[in-house]
Amino acid sequence: RPRPRLLELGSGTGLAGLMVAKAIPCDVVVTDLPELMDLLGRNVRRNFRGGAVEGRTDADDEHRDEGGMFPPALYPHLRESAGSVSARTLQWGEPSDYGGGPYDVVCGADVVASLYDPVALARTFHALSSSGTTVLLSYKGRLDGPHETFEKELGSLFERVERIRPESRNRNPGVGILRATQRVER
Repeated sequence: RPRPRLLELGSGTGLAGLMVAKAIPCDVVVTDLPELMDLLGRNVRRNFRGGAVEGRTDADDEHRDEGGMFPPALYPHLRESAGSVSARTLQWGEPSDYGGGPYDVVCGADVVASLYDPVALARTFHALSSSGTTVLLSYKGRLDGPHETFEKELGSLFERVERIRPESRNRNPGVGILRATQRVER
């Protein structure tokens, strides 16, 4: 059976997706806007052997050894990864950026914090999904209007959308997880 494939939208620094690929045997694609690709790509390359970054070269090439690898003495964490990771540009609402789907899991960590187009975000989740995909989105309730618009659109695109309260000692009021499953065919 092939390894699960996960795509993270609005990865920013890539922390969530990178940690999933460190801990779980899966193939992770971290994505964000073009202006964040240098930062995201640098974090991928610094934390994963063979981490692929669309259209980028490494600004840290001077740290690589003759074989093209980062020396273990400087980067010992590169040896321990259960999964793989790659990075690429993906803008919500841009179908030309949706290559590689569908994914087993499509996720986002607080991407709705500055929700500039809630409908495009929901439709992007849908476009990257299949009937067996699970969509997971962590959020902190900040902007009621955009959140309501996003959830309404997500509800029209997936048969099941539910709010999950995180089970954690560090529970933060207003933080939750949306899970959407059973993609509706359009």
